Order: sequence, then structure tokens, then C-alpha cells
Amino acid sequence: MSVSLPRDTYVPLGCEDGSLDKLTHAGLYGISCTVKTVENLVDRPINYFVRINFTGLVDIIDILGGVDVYSDNEFTTDSGMHIKKGMNTLDGTQALEFARERYNIESGDLARVANHQALLKGIITRISSSEHMMKIPQLSRYFKDMVDTNLTEDDISKLLSQHLSQNNSWTIHEAILGGTGDMQEVYSLPSITSIMFTGQMPKVCKKFDVKLMI
Repeated sequence: MSVSLPRDTYVPLGCEDGSLDKLTHAGLYGISCTVKTVENLVDRPINYFVRINFTGLVDIIDILGGVDVYSDNEFTTDSGMHIKKGMNTLDGTQALEFARERYNIESGDLARVANHQALLKGIITRISSSEHMMKIPQLSRYFKDMVDTNLTEDDISKLLSQHLSQNNSWTIHEAILGGTGDMQEVYSLPSITSIMFTGQMPKVCKKFDVKLMI
């Protein structure tokens, strides 16, 4: 299950004495603070994390030979890249632009969150194809230099074995946490800024009995 948390979610940080801040700002204090913050928000333990930067995302998608993503919206970015409603085949640079865009889409950040999920689904689908499953040992040598994760090689092997035992078929459920916008002071900024109040996350996780990875 893929659950997206709005970056502006107003939360007590898992560090800095629980000061109130945007969820996205937890990353300023390291991965351990981010994990603890999300654990407190969802009321469940975070088993694993995967962190990737823009360059790593571009490189991984290019190594995979591109990715197919479904867009709920038609839009054109400031650079002139056109995304049609429906399926789009993107290279790494295009995929990054697709994932970052929000100003030229009617629903803004909510559409961007949906695009993140579409891109993740596209990457999983591409990696899961029979063509790439046979290349996993080779691909993993590239991936380990592009991502920061606490998943071990044994963990990854178990995931792949589980996938193969299910005939290369995973069903990906998606959910986006909603909320109510407001303006509040946050710990990491000496000013009032936009935030989002949420309260549905534990219910979403318990409903699907998911083990979480961020």
C-alpha cells in the first residue's frame, strides 16, 4: 500500500523536544528524526526507510530504460514539457519534472502527491517486469550507490522471492492523507506559514494492516 503524507502536515517533531513543525522540516534534523516523526503521526513502527535525491531518481529511471506513468491531469510545465491525461512514457529527467510540478496543475500540491504515487507505481511495475527481474543482481549494484536505506541485501532478496512466488504480480493500493489548511508558526521558521491539520492516518494504516516503509 502506498500512503502519501502532505508535506505541510503540522506535527510534533520526533526530535527537538517535540516542537511543532511541518512534516517536511523533520528532514532538516536527519533521517532518525523523520522516522520518529512519522511513527508518532501514524501510531505504528516504521520498519524500513528508503531515501533518494533528484540525481539518483533520474539515474535509476534511465537505467530502467524509462518509466510509464498515468496522469490524471493534462498539463504543460514551465520548461515546455507536455503531459497528457492518461499514460505517458518518460525518461529520468522528464519523470523528475513530472514529480515536482504543482504550479501548472489545477489541484496543485494534491496533484503532485498523486503524481508521486503514479511514478512510484511505474517504477515498481518496470522493475517487476520479467525483463528487469532477470537483471536485479546487476541493477542492485547501481542502486546501492543511489539510495540511502536500512534494507539489507537479504531483505531485498526476500522481497524479490515473495514477488516471484506471486507470479510477478503485486497489487498496489494507494491513499492520500487529507486535512484542513491553516496558518501557524513552525519551529524551524521564525514566521507564520501555511500548514495542514490531519488526523486520519492511524485509521488508514490499521484498516489495511500495513507494515510501513518511508
